[in-house]
Amino acid sequence: LLEAAEARGVTVIATDADAFGVANLIHLTLPAERIMSTDVPRVRMEDTIEYVQQVVSNAKYRAACVVDADGKLIGTISRNTLMEDAAKSVILLDHNEYGQAVKGIESADILEIIDHHRLGAMTTLKPIRFDMEPVGSTCTIIAKRYRESGIAPSKEIAGVLLSGILSDTLGLKMSTTTRVDVDMVVYLSAHAEVDAEEYAQELISEGMALSGVTQSALLDRDTKEFTLSAKRVVIAQILVPSYEYVETRKEEIYAALHEKLAEPHAPDLYIALYTSVSEMGSDMFAVADDKKLASALHWDEPLHLPGVVSRKKDFVPKFGHILASLL
Repeated sequence: LLEAAEARGVTVIATDADAFGVANLIHLTLPAERIMSTDVPRVRMEDTIEYVQQVVSNAKYRAACVVDADGKLIGTISRNTLMEDAAKSVILLDHNEYGQAVKGIESADILEIIDHHRLGAMTTLKPIRFDMEPVGSTCTIIAKRYRESGIAPSKEIAGVLLSGILSDTLGLKMSTTTRVDVDMVVYLSAHAEVDAEEYAQELISEGMALSGVTQSALLDRDTKEFTLSAKRVVIAQILVPSYEYVETRKEEIYAALHEKLAEPHAPDLYIALYTSVSEMGSDMFAVADDKKLASALHWDEPLHLPGVVSRKKDFVPKFGHILASLL
């Protein structure tokens, strides 16, 4: 009997249940392939949350199968899962203001902030580690962590951190340079196996490679956005070999600044500091869309600022006070 049933594809059930019990369970004898759906969408672990949300919301069953690279099922994800908090975890480096952060930072889970700039108006929902020191570079703070932890940075990492310090401090010549910066340059140069002084000169020279670069592109190289006296202020800094570079390009610079000011979501005030490395000073160009602000500044010509080399220490604090007194 069993052989005949098997030959004809008939399922035989041996059970202690009575006829009524068997009748209630008989529907479970159907093969799974007869009732399962094969049109459930699949997503991979590498897919973004945004993409998965779109797939799940458009799916018939409001769910998707998560598979690995070989197509093997890992699990399922549903609309309810996506409704849970899935904020990205971030650590902010070299800034601590919303205006300078990436888009969507307000919904991110900020784990830590490492910075050397002024304190901005950024808040978090939970306590975090906040490492801020008045040194010349955020790379100095990170290098200190390596040394204090007894962990030797690789040659490549040491080179990157050394580059950051030398770039931020113009080869340890800026007013922001501290004893800690000098110590970390010595520490990192040993691990990077380079001569710090020679490398600094090479690095700064490369940073002033301006030939063939438009003023608009130069203005995008190094910008910071600040909120000063309730005004959105963007300050760009461009390193130049000497003041002579600026003298022959005033009209071109002002034209580029006005183009920036005409862009969507432009700030109230756009400032460009053309900093002469050899003369250790800056020429400041400023344009404003607001007539009252432009009238208060009345700078139709660049303003010469001897000794102003650091944006965060030499310029922003003093300019912030001046702007407050003008408005």
